[in-house]
Amino acid sequence: MATPGVQRVIRSPLRPEAPARSGRPIALVTNHFTVDRFPEGDIYHYHVSFKEAYRKPVLPFIVDGLRTLDDRRLGNRFAFAYDGRASLYTNTALPIGRKEETFNVLYLEDGPPKELVESDTAAPPRGAPGGRGGASARGRGGHRGGRGGAAPRGGAAAGGGARGGTAPVSTGPVNPPRPREASLTLKFVATVDMSLLKAFVDPNGQRSRISITDVSTAIQVLDIILRHGLGARYIPLGRAFYPPLPPNATCITNGTVLWRGMNSSVRPGQWRIHLNLDVSNVVVYKEQPLEDLLLEAIQSRHLRCDLRTGNVNDQACSALREEVKGVKVQVRYLPYVRKLRIIDLSRKSACQITFEMEKEDGTKQQVTVAQYFKLKYNINLKYPDMPCVQVGQKEKKTYLPIEVCHICPHQRVNMTDKMRAEMIRKAAQPAPERRDTILQNLHDAKLNELDICRQFGLRFGDRMLGVQGRVLDAPNMEHSSKKPPAAPRNGVWEYSRAQKELFSPMRLEVYALINMDRRCAPNDLQMFFEKLSSAARKDGMTLNPRPKCFRAVERLEQLREVMTKFKEDVPDLQMVILIQASKNTQVYNKLKVVADTILSVPSQCMLSLKLKQMKEDYMHNVLLKINTKLGGINFVIEKRMRHPLFAKPVIVMGADVNHPGVGNETSPSIAAVVGSYCPYAMQYTAIAKQQKHRQEIIADLKEMAIFILKSFYRATNAKPGKIIFYRDGVSYGQFEAVLTHELAALQEACSELEVGYEPEITFITVQKRHHTRFFPQNQQEGVGKSGNVPAGTVVDQVVVHPTDHDFYLCSHNGIQGTSRPAHYYVLWDDNAMPQDYLQKLTFHLCHLYARCSRSVSIPAPAYYAHLVAYRAKCHMDGAEKEQPSPAAAGGGGRGRGGGGRGRGRGAGRGRGAAAAATADAAVGGLGAAAGSGSASRLTVTVPDLMSTKMYFV
Repeated sequence: MATPGVQRVIRSPLRPEAPARSGRPIALVTNHFTVDRFPEGDIYHYHVSFKEAYRKPVLPFIVDGLRTLDDRRLGNRFAFAYDGRASLYTNTALPIGRKEETFNVLYLEDGPPKELVESDTAAPPRGAPGGRGGASARGRGGHRGGRGGAAPRGGAAAGGGARGGTAPVSTGPVNPPRPREASLTLKFVATVDMSLLKAFVDPNGQRSRISITDVSTAIQVLDIILRHGLGARYIPLGRAFYPPLPPNATCITNGTVLWRGMNSSVRPGQWRIHLNLDVSNVVVYKEQPLEDLLLEAIQSRHLRCDLRTGNVNDQACSALREEVKGVKVQVRYLPYVRKLRIIDLSRKSACQITFEMEKEDGTKQQVTVAQYFKLKYNINLKYPDMPCVQVGQKEKKTYLPIEVCHICPHQRVNMTDKMRAEMIRKAAQPAPERRDTILQNLHDAKLNELDICRQFGLRFGDRMLGVQGRVLDAPNMEHSSKKPPAAPRNGVWEYSRAQKELFSPMRLEVYALINMDRRCAPNDLQMFFEKLSSAARKDGMTLNPRPKCFRAVERLEQLREVMTKFKEDVPDLQMVILIQASKNTQVYNKLKVVADTILSVPSQCMLSLKLKQMKEDYMHNVLLKINTKLGGINFVIEKRMRHPLFAKPVIVMGADVNHPGVGNETSPSIAAVVGSYCPYAMQYTAIAKQQKHRQEIIADLKEMAIFILKSFYRATNAKPGKIIFYRDGVSYGQFEAVLTHELAALQEACSELEVGYEPEITFITVQKRHHTRFFPQNQQEGVGKSGNVPAGTVVDQVVVHPTDHDFYLCSHNGIQGTSRPAHYYVLWDDNAMPQDYLQKLTFHLCHLYARCSRSVSIPAPAYYAHLVAYRAKCHMDGAEKEQPSPAAAGGGGRGRGGGGRGRGRGAGRGRGAAAAATADAAVGGLGAAAGSGSASRLTVTVPDLMSTKMYFV
């Protein structure tokens, strides 16, 4: 191990020379295509800057103004590709030399007309369609900083656009948008030598002298050229491209539809340049009147109200406010289209909201919103009793009648958990179908016919690349030393009742039961727990069918009081079980906060519908969670098949960072680290800490690693000689920063614990957010209804890095849609692991996830780190609901109401505290935390080793 604190060049290890051979071979194809031709000369890089600050989606339209600019300083016609930020690449050098030159161009703020985009003759509209943003709150005209047609300053009405067929008075045609003028400056940066690409891919050339670093800029330029060309034919949204939204798009929920597109990127393979093309799905609002969206919401939510007559009670108004808040609408009764974002739904109607309107003679008149639209625009509202929507800035109190608002097209939806689940279900495609869709998208895109590809000399192949994979042997799983082990088949191991006993079963004698579903009768609960007790006996567990205390709770506010009373009445309480009608994030967060941080006991959520069905598989899965939370071990890998790495003390660690949701600009990110402390790698201690908003590097990894290593030593009375560290959630561009900071933090933690203590570290990143997919070449080798590759399929050639040590592993059984393999990248390896050795270790760890008897998609420690970060977020959100804090609540994780999250070894003592919303949120061990803290702060505790635990399984 290198000496900590010494400045050094850190480089990822090269792929071991000995190829991996374990497993049976399988012929695959992948959604990578060859780049058959690319520029061989120089490409010229220019920096682009703008005189004024413009919205990011507008920048491509401004730069595209160079196409039609008649300026001798630009010389002859040239082709260029713009990255949407500050870089412009041209196929010929511009006559400006190395000087800065400023150009005045004309542009349309919303891009060219739609029909021009579809005909592929206009400049590419690379920004997501958005508002004009140029009109102010009063006056007329749509130019940036101009005066828009809205209410007088301080008024209550604003300019909007009449809904087609709603207003009885015609609003007239909308004038075509007027070009605007902008000023941009170009400055030469560098010349990109594209000939390096030819040397990189030429097997008979000098590619051994060419590193991936040398060609990375050239590959990036190819990607920018392709994206620029696709932007001329498709509608960009994020990193993906979408065709015009079809009228028969799949409906997700009221007012939202599934939009199918494609994701593309140019990337290096093993001595080849590849085009990675994949399917992309997004949920957007339908382009329809806002009134229709609300009427659909009323129907789907079964709300008892009449929107058009204004008969909307508080409950219905709150539900409808959730539907429209944040939605961008456009209004068209002005000479131009104006776009505004909804911030609220009013309780009063258009004929009740009043404000002072300044008349032409300077006098002021008190008018309603409905009267204002009649006086100002000669529009008689059809439904003046309907509520209004508040738009723009909250302090300006600007209101629009619902009937004049139309939802802006191509607008992404901030999805709820229910919507996300529905989207995944409807977007899922079996592997053969996804393969066909990708090929069809490639055919429709006609990449080789794009003008920019011809101008730059770029050409792509049309066949998926073939690749040789291997299917690794799964380890046998031991549930009891007295019973024969179970052999997994395609990632799932099923065993007879004779084999069903758990490896280390526990006893649940004293627990509390809370029922939050009034439709779930006590008799139903009694019958279920008797069945659950019977199922527990088959697993070797002991579960008392009668809870020590029971309480029916209707309101969320009662939950803390009831649970605290349980603990006071029953000091030896082992667990709290909560029954609810449906998944509810607020209930889940509250339960976990109180159970983890106040009661120091594990908790388990269950859905009443599942209870009434009384399926054996469901009861078994619940028992797996309960047994783990009580400190038991469900299963281990059979001793004779156990990885040789575990013959000596070794710690397996996982790390992840949970970031706030989209739109949240204030909440901190949460870093979590877990580490094993048993020879089976089945039990883990954990710690979570807050850090800066959206910071991916784990700032306090040194202190967190010290905590984890001390936990290992106290549990085993031994120091780990090896550290296997799985780091989740890191993109390729962050590898260097993660390796430089986090590897050094691990090394410094070891040295601080003991001088000369230098365990061998293997640092591996786990990536799931990529677009590489594998398909069996012979569809008969596909597994299950979805025809996916078998669990254990590993690929370490063709699509991997040319020199670095990385591989793809599909470790799970893909039940729905197309399996997504995890991409593992070795950033550091003191252990010098052979490829077979590391791939086998990683696959085995995917079988050690305690919540189910199947292998999962990533190693258990990485999965647990994700759950710990999510649980810490639950603590923040749940605590903030109870005691508001200046810090905004985070939105990074997905809320789930059912299923407990945690593994543990019982409850115990706690000490220390840290603020959940204002300082570090640290939870160690495997269980709940109880402790003290300043009354003015939201607190979760930093517990002593294994005395109090966060039950995160």
